[in-house]
Amino acid sequence: LSTDEKATHDLIERLANLGDLLIKNKNYEKAVSLYNEIPTITKDLDIIKNVFDKQIFMSDALINDLKLDADEKLINSLKAKIKNEEQGEVLNNRLLFLGDALIKDKKFENAEGLLDYLKEIVKNDDQRKELNNRLLFLGDALISDKKLDNAEKLLNYLKVIIKNDEQRKELNNRYLFLGDAYSTEKDYGQAKSIYSDLLEEVKDSAMVRATKERISWLPPSGFSRGLSSISDFFTIFLPTNIGLAPFSSYYRDNTKFSLWNYGTQLDIGFVSFLSLGFFWSRSIIENSND
Repeated sequence: LSTDEKATHDLIERLANLGDLLIKNKNYEKAVSLYNEIPTITKDLDIIKNVFDKQIFMSDALINDLKLDADEKLINSLKAKIKNEEQGEVLNNRLLFLGDALIKDKKFENAEGLLDYLKEIVKNDDQRKELNNRLLFLGDALISDKKLDNAEKLLNYLKVIIKNDEQRKELNNRYLFLGDAYSTEKDYGQAKSIYSDLLEEVKDSAMVRATKERISWLPPSGFSRGLSSISDFFTIFLPTNIGLAPFSSYYRDNTKFSLWNYGTQLDIGFVSFLSLGFFWSRSIIENSND
């Protein structure tokens, strides 16, 4: 190395060591500024790669320290610094871990934006599977946080793209939980719609039985609820019990005197404390004695 090259190399080494120390002391902002300065000093690809690796390490530190906004900013800046496929996959893994942290911290919009970005760029089958797992995790979190419309939209997207049998089973479980959540919120019509769609999808007998059971628990909703209410109203006026007792008696003696009495008695009960009674009779007397 020439004197100038050696001086530059020593400077870069000192800057890198200082960056490591700043990360250890959680002075992340200065570390980022320092690492961004190194590529302006040298074009050496090995050194630039080393700086990229150090920034990936700092990303892990930021996530562990729950500095999620700072890590998101760092990750976004690294997207433009990717030089090869290997670095791209490393960065994608960091994005997946950041997605986990954002979901746990209930920063759902940030997590969705990050995962939407990964949907467009991830080509690796293993990373695609991991991405789908994160999206299922996001669906869980949205359901738990009662963001049911967003959760349903996400699950419907996954229904189209997931082909793996194991993940498909997990997706069906999320739909069942979504239906339960709608039911808890007394949105019975939407709950029934979710359960009915699920029945068309699942083949597992236990899942079919669980889904049908939940449908049987649902009260009427929508048009059916209106019909049920009308039926309940008119049911009040329908008798709960009816008793009909017709009777007849006839008398005649040897003087040709006759008496015929006949009629009926009707008892109608409507509710446990109310009943109505009707009584009707008629008597005919004849005397045929000359």
